[in-house]
Amino acid sequence: MYDFDVLESLPAFLTREEVAKVLRISLSTVDRAIASGELEHFKVGKRRVLFTKESIRKFLKLKRYEPEKRVVLSSGELDYRLKLLETKKELKELLPQLEKFSDIISDEKRFSNLSEELQGNILNEYSAVIEKISELQDKLKKLEVERDESFDVSGDDERVTS
Repeated sequence: MYDFDVLESLPAFLTREEVAKVLRISLSTVDRAIASGELEHFKVGKRRVLFTKESIRKFLKLKRYEPEKRVVLSSGELDYRLKLLETKKELKELLPQLEKFSDIISDEKRFSNLSEELQGNILNEYSAVIEKISELQDKLKKLEVERDESFDVSGDDERVTS
């Protein structure tokens, strides 16, 4: 939970900027909280907006503020996750090509009207895409096996800190 004692050391009235700094949020988040009614305020003149410590306290309780928890990964787990993301990205990039070739080949009338040379080129490229997808799927399986062998998959490779 938020250390409410910190609020006691603040001045009686705070500006938008000071509230953002104290709460560690952006000015646009402060503005959204004002607009939604989550953060009580009062206006001084046409433009100046001020907040009391009590309004900040209510906002924090409303949001049930908890300190951000960070997950710390071992270097091996981080490396595994990066390789996994790269491989999945490569797979995702190949799918539109696969669809395009599948559409052309499955439209028999259209495909049969193409020259034999063009048909051969399309089939070769289609085969190359399928082969690459198969290689990437094998790579994903290999990554999983390596991870299972190298890391404690019970979750001990992650430490949660505050």
